[in-house]
Amino acid sequence: MAIDRLGRSERPRTVFVLTANALFGVLVVLVIVALSTSGAVKTAGASEGAAFLVGLLHVAFGITAAAVRACAPFQEAEEADDVRRQGRALLLGAVILVAAGSSLILLSLAGPGGVVRPAAALLCALLLNAVAAVLAAMRWPLLDEMDRTLTNETARLGLRWTALFGGTWAMLAHLGFVAGPAPLDWLTMFGGFGFAASMVELARRGALARRGSSGRRTEAG
Repeated sequence: MAIDRLGRSERPRTVFVLTANALFGVLVVLVIVALSTSGAVKTAGASEGAAFLVGLLHVAFGITAAAVRACAPFQEAEEADDVRRQGRALLLGAVILVAAGSSLILLSLAGPGGVVRPAAALLCALLLNAVAAVLAAMRWPLLDEMDRTLTNETARLGLRWTALFGGTWAMLAHLGFVAGPAPLDWLTMFGGFGFAASMVELARRGALARRGSSGRRTEAG
């Protein structure tokens, strides 16, 4: 019975998340088709493609976080209360992800032959990054001790991976084995490895916490 109740409580979240990401996916396809028609895709290189992809992942997970918050009224009382308690931090985190991802997408579209003018891309990217930084500062006091530890561990792991991968790439480029990383590559590495580190840390901690929570519900049933 407890497992059945848990399954029903997850259904609204699943519907909201899938619907939000499906709509976002349709928008992405339309944008890619428009870029292909304009010829911007043909002039884009690997750096622009990687930055565009990492930016899309940031935005997609930001939309997912917003969808999780939006579905709270349709969940069972216990799960809804948990989401509401974290509601403001969840929404701020969603906007931070969308802002950071949008900044990277804009920069990827402003390279040589891009569809966005460099001056406009710079202004918008600086504004989006400033918004993300301010919201991150606002979000920090709302986090509990476990979430702060998770955030710090994520930042350290992301920087460690960036230094390891980017440093090795720069060393090989200096010795003439490969072409050196472009400035956009460094921005992509900071965003991409930070994102990957957050997924790793969530898998390490979040999955265990959720398993424990599910266990408590099962015993209560």
